[in-house]
Amino acid sequence: MRDRRRASFDTRREERAVSVTVGYVLTLTIATLLLSGLFIAGGSFVQGEREQAIHGEMTVIGERVAADIMTVDRLASDSGDAEELTATRTAEFPPRVSGDDYTVEIDAGSQVVILTHPRSDVSVEVPYRATNDVEPTTVGGGDLIIRWDDDRIEVIET
Repeated sequence: MRDRRRASFDTRREERAVSVTVGYVLTLTIATLLLSGLFIAGGSFVQGEREQAIHGEMTVIGERVAADIMTVDRLASDSGDAEELTATRTAEFPPRVSGDDYTVEIDAGSQVVILTHPRSDVSVEVPYRATNDVEPTTVGGGDLIIRWDDDRIEVIET
């Protein structure tokens, strides 16, 4: 009789040992899944916030470029003799947005300033109005010179 009791006791001990191991593995699996989910969600949240910051900063820069183009355009339009007018506006902008270079494109046909951040695929379009011709161009971000040159407005890198 003692052997039967000892055998049933050993079986219960083995069952408890297996359930502890299974519980431990399940706990590790669930913890790993939860942490992975948090890292993935956190990473996409940070990326979204970064893109919003880039968009906001480039919008401000684009609005300033558009305002400077319109200022030089008004000077040329209000001048009695635009051919003899010399108007230059030096505009200081950050050379990088969120740690990366960006480009400023002047689309004269649509009268739009387009800023593009190549690493994040963020692009911002800011409209402007000009009665005089604006030279279509693409320049790198940073300090710019916006000038009236005889018969058109030019945007040049410094």
